[in-house]
Amino acid sequence: MVSVPGLVWLALTWLGTLMRFPENVDVVKYISLTVFVLLILGLMILSILRTEHVTNNTICRAVSTYLLIGIAWFLIYTLIMRYNSGAFRLNTTAGIEKAQLAASDLLYMSFCTLTTLGYGDIIPASPLARGLVMLEATIGPLYLAILLARLMGLYLTSQRQGKTRED
Repeated sequence: MVSVPGLVWLALTWLGTLMRFPENVDVVKYISLTVFVLLILGLMILSILRTEHVTNNTICRAVSTYLLIGIAWFLIYTLIMRYNSGAFRLNTTAGIEKAQLAASDLLYMSFCTLTTLGYGDIIPASPLARGLVMLEATIGPLYLAILLARLMGLYLTSQRQGKTRED
């Protein structure tokens, strides 16, 4: 069931190389990719929260999840830009001379926001964009704090159980 949006995206992408689609089909392609990434992200977070022991795989899964959060927000920002080209704009006082935002700019902005780095060279201009940027800036540190607390709790529990067995 989780793979259905991914298969829709894959099929539309593949068919798009063979024929030209109307723009509304292109939007369906991006929406299906975004839904697929969000579903995978949810499954990864659940698997991290349900884990009982901290292993190298758990840590790799946690880091991958954090990176996937940034990619998911990038996809959401891309969808917003498709409907409202003025939702994000370049800060002209920062000395940027590009006329228009590229997809790579939105990816960059997503990770700057997720990590709360915030250079300020890309500005959310619409109310929807501002709200989503605030939400991403909140989710980034919360994810790290909750993840660190969860993994440390698991690690300390396994250490106590290991010492109890030895005694």
